Amino acid sequence: MRTAADQAAAPAATAAPAATAAGGVPSPAAQEADKGAGKVHDYPDEPRVGVGVVILRQLLPDQPEVLLIRRAKEPAKGLWCFPGGSMELGETLVDCAVRETLEETGLQLKNAAIPEGELFSDTLDFPCPIAAADSLTRDAEGRLLYHYAIVNMAAVPQDPFKEPVPADDVDAAQWYPVAQLRGLPDLVVQCDRVAERAVKHFTISHE
Repeated sequence: MRTAADQAAAPAATAAPAATAAGGVPSPAAQEADKGAGKVHDYPDEPRVGVGVVILRQLLPDQPEVLLIRRAKEPAKGLWCFPGGSMELGETLVDCAVRETLEETGLQLKNAAIPEGELFSDTLDFPCPIAAADSLTRDAEGRLLYHYAIVNMAAVPQDPFKEPVPADDVDAAQWYPVAQLRGLPDLVVQCDRVAERAVKHFTISHE
């Protein structure tokens, strides 16, 4: 398992190596020079908002499970984490959680109409925020490759018996017992603690 020194929470609820210094973003001219030298990554000039979706189910009493995906692309390629991705212009956090879950796993989230004035649902009738983190990834020269502010949203599937089908930038998707996450290799840092917190905070129906 990666340590906090190696990674910080990341998009798609993924995490990537944490930056220890501010700055590191090259100028547009430097980015163009990199492209001419064969470098294809566009260095960011502003942070992006990412949403990670902590999808829970409980088919047996007192045995909650969480859905994890293995990323097929950078950042955090090859690591297990929550489904998720970048928020699009005009989307709410809930909209992004629902869209990314469907795109990456084929699962529909429970998403009832949010009552006016309500922000949370103890039973996850709609996706609810549970945690937030920074994710900064730098290249070998210390320049910023990715900069995300991540909001983790807890949610439950409409059909807890339906199995996920990996798609988009995901090469595997699987339900894991929350109690066993701490020993899981190649797990993005803090995913185990976020899942444990979600299980304690919300009431997950036993199906």
